[in-house]
Amino acid sequence: YGLSMVTLCYLRRYLHLIVDVLRDGPATSFDVSRELVRLFEGVGGVLRDHAALLDGPVRAVDRKSFMDSMGSVNDRYRAEVYEGFCGKKAPLEKRDLLEFAGLALEFLDHSIGLGRRDDGLFDAYNLVRFGAEGYEVESLDEMLEGQVAVLSSGYLDGEAALALLEALKASRLYREDQNSYMLYPDRNLPSFLEKNVIPPSLVKDDDWIKGELEAGRTDYVERDVDGRMHFNGAFRNADQLRAALERDPSTSAEDVGKLCDLYEAVFAHRQFTGRSGSMYKYEGLGCIYWHMVSKLLLAVQENFFAALEQEADETVCSRLGQLYYRIREGMGFNKTPAEYGAFPTDPYSHTPKHGGAQQPGMTGQVKEEVLSRFGELGVRVTGGEVRFDPRLLRECEFAAQCRVLRFLDVDGEWQELTVPERGLAFTWCQVPVIYRLTDDPVPAVTLIRTGGDTRTFPQLSLPGDLSAELFDRNGRVCRIEASFPTSFLLSLDSKVTGN
Repeated sequence: YGLSMVTLCYLRRYLHLIVDVLRDGPATSFDVSRELVRLFEGVGGVLRDHAALLDGPVRAVDRKSFMDSMGSVNDRYRAEVYEGFCGKKAPLEKRDLLEFAGLALEFLDHSIGLGRRDDGLFDAYNLVRFGAEGYEVESLDEMLEGQVAVLSSGYLDGEAALALLEALKASRLYREDQNSYMLYPDRNLPSFLEKNVIPPSLVKDDDWIKGELEAGRTDYVERDVDGRMHFNGAFRNADQLRAALERDPSTSAEDVGKLCDLYEAVFAHRQFTGRSGSMYKYEGLGCIYWHMVSKLLLAVQENFFAALEQEADETVCSRLGQLYYRIREGMGFNKTPAEYGAFPTDPYSHTPKHGGAQQPGMTGQVKEEVLSRFGELGVRVTGGEVRFDPRLLRECEFAAQCRVLRFLDVDGEWQELTVPERGLAFTWCQVPVIYRLTDDPVPAVTLIRTGGDTRTFPQLSLPGDLSAELFDRNGRVCRIEASFPTSFLLSLDSKVTGN
């Protein structure tokens, strides 16, 4: 059974969104089914009863208490749902919802914090062993997905995000030949003859196994002509071995437990995760999955802007921006065909270690790339108002001489627009936006409406009513021009390599 740190991280992000929506909304209570109210009260009661677990590491016995209690609450709710909703409503107060979300976030933050590894990365997935006295947890190998999830969760401040990214670059997940990151660490798989070999060190003090071998019995273990020991190949897993041992009157409960533990140590079936531990191609060992790299890119961008909003140290913000472009330089469209192993503009989703980019199809990557590109351009929407925040843009993106932008307007007609020297242009909501670098330290945004009417604002944002016109694509907004000095941009060379 597995426990997902990834799920915790995205649940944290979701709960923060819910809190923001609740705080900004006018409603003070919500009518929901009585069954849901009972579930809400039950889950909240479990959290309150186990609040002491938020102080330090969690013991196996306490983990069992928490999981069993939470499971009982959900069992009751499931039974009620299967029986059928009663059809009656009851109120949930806004203040109670906010209190519940706050406590739940404390539990999520505590769990995420306990997932920090000694190498500076975070666990992605864990295995749980259910025992009569408690539930033990063990970690799987590091995974890129886990780092992306933590970065996306909002759990880290700027300095912590920076530390995680530096640790990621130094980790086994980094592939220097592609300047990018694998889903999982590469590993050398044992050959066929190296499998099902019991290390002598694990059995040298085991009297039961020694007795089996001396008696010449091969029901459970056997020795080959080279003296190596193996489990009988008739058993496919530890459960089958346990069943056979428990039927054997010559074995004690202690012998059964020890031999099954030894079987799991040899085969590690509990840690089997499919292709991530046994295959070399798509999403396998040594493989770069470009959609996950693009999710990493977007997550770093979010942390960059979060650090700015939190007024983090300038060097932290600058370094986050540099690391953002270091990841971006590893993307396929920045490589030569020789480096990428394919045409860089062709859609491929994976790059295995032993070949170039493969498997056509990269729609997931395209989604993250579109989002991150608008982030680079600084297009933000806050409280219904459009803001232009170019602090992740680089000066090298601005044209050295005049150019022409050809675009499709809101009426479906192709148009052309001159982009001035030291300018950059793009469309958003099918309206052209022109950025222009100036020597004037005061930024400004000018909105040009159909018919020539213009309005200028001494900040890089538009009021809500004009933003709404932009969102509606009603044709009233002809174009938008924003001017600002180079000091507003990210101070960074056009290429970021190494440190």
